[in-house]
Amino acid sequence: TKSAGYEPGNYQATPYAILAGGGGGGGGGAEEPFRCGDLLAYEGGPLDENGNFTGNGGYYLTRRLEPSQDCWLMNNLNAGDMGRDKLCFENKPEFCSNEGGLYTQEQAFTRCPPGWSLPTVAQLEALINELNFTASGFWDSASHEFISPAWLVTTEQKDDGSPIFYNKNNGYTVKNRHDAASVRCVLHQ
Repeated sequence: TKSAGYEPGNYQATPYAILAGGGGGGGGGAEEPFRCGDLLAYEGGPLDENGNFTGNGGYYLTRRLEPSQDCWLMNNLNAGDMGRDKLCFENKPEFCSNEGGLYTQEQAFTRCPPGWSLPTVAQLEALINELNFTASGFWDSASHEFISPAWLVTTEQKDDGSPIFYNKNNGYTVKNRHDAASVRCVLHQ
């Protein structure tokens, strides 16, 4: 039944989210499992159940992108609480609603939906144009300020544990462990 903003149907409860297409039973048979291209019900999603932008509808657009055939979130991640789990550009919650949160690499590792992960630099280099990535900027912990351009958190690190971030115009660079950037999660299929 309709509850907590979710339409009737089967969902999978995880420690971090409720995912659409869960295999639960209940009367009329199970719904189809998640397929890339479906809307993904997950915390902080900016779309409603019909795919309309609301800033807080609880769904993310997903798409399979060439050449890897992996499934990508087509919206920046916005899961977690501001100040504790993420930052919002210029400390304004409306930036999180409109453009997603900013995460350190450590935070980002724990925020993607279950089964999803952070992308590699090579994955981002191959399809950054198809991601339609936009965001206002990132948190620079050395200067203690929000600055442009926007960066994406990757799964990669230098030998000393320093995170590697990616930017469409600048490629990849090593950042400080406390810097925070946008996140796009990928599901390897």
